Amino acid sequence: MKKVISRLISTEDQGARQGLLQGVLEAQEGIKVGDLASELLQLVEDAEARFSDPATAPQKEATLELIKGVSFDAGVVIGEVFGDDEQEDFSEQMMPLFIALGGD
Repeated sequence: MKKVISRLISTEDQGARQGLLQGVLEAQEGIKVGDLASELLQLVEDAEARFSDPATAPQKEATLELIKGVSFDAGVVIGEVFGDDEQEDFSEQMMPLFIALGGD
């Protein structure tokens, strides 16, 4: 799972990220939506802990924005692959990310 998320975060192109995630989810390579949400939220917690000093606020915001982008892409792909109910569940699980970003 960490390998997949690392590839998603390091892929700048939104279409490429969505294609990668769609391929993984459709192949059902041991990736579960709840696991994906948990791993992304762990990254949020790690970023908040790592960049807790106000001097590192720009790095924290940049990191959370990367995670946010992956989260949005994941939500789109989850909806396409698994349907609206699963997409809604994923979005609800990702609320701590949006709270960390100040509701953006």
